[in-house]
Amino acid sequence: MHYAAPMRHGKLHGIAHNFADSIAGGASFIFGYCFVPIFEEASASEDRSLVVDFLRGTVEGADSESDLAKIIPMFKEGFPEFCAKHEADVQDFKEFIVRYIADHTGISFTVTILDKFGKTTSREYLGNPGKRVKILDEFGRRRRKVVLHHQ
Repeated sequence: MHYAAPMRHGKLHGIAHNFADSIAGGASFIFGYCFVPIFEEASASEDRSLVVDFLRGTVEGADSESDLAKIIPMFKEGFPEFCAKHEADVQDFKEFIVRYIADHTGISFTVTILDKFGKTTSREYLGNPGKRVKILDEFGRRRRKVVLHHQ
């Protein structure tokens, strides 16, 4: 019997970031070419953000009749294959939520995942392509900002 080691949480977060970032670019090739107006929709929303739940295929903050609201469920269908290409299983994720923000400071997104072992992390990314936010620690060293890390 072959035993596959559990996927490391950091690797899962990397997979989630790549998936979310493909949409942040405005064009995605997850299931063929698809224009995804994520930041345009976010900037038009009341709080200038959208929350996408990729495991459920839902988006909060967008007009329910918008093209984006119709496209997001297709990403739910494409996520298992994307995971498989990265040697992961969609079942390794219990939650995969991204908040896309388009406000006066620019564009950003925060990726939050919960793995099957109960570990949760949120990481913030700026711009397009999304780069991790860095801050200075108490010694003046540049470190990646941790938004949330919970075991």
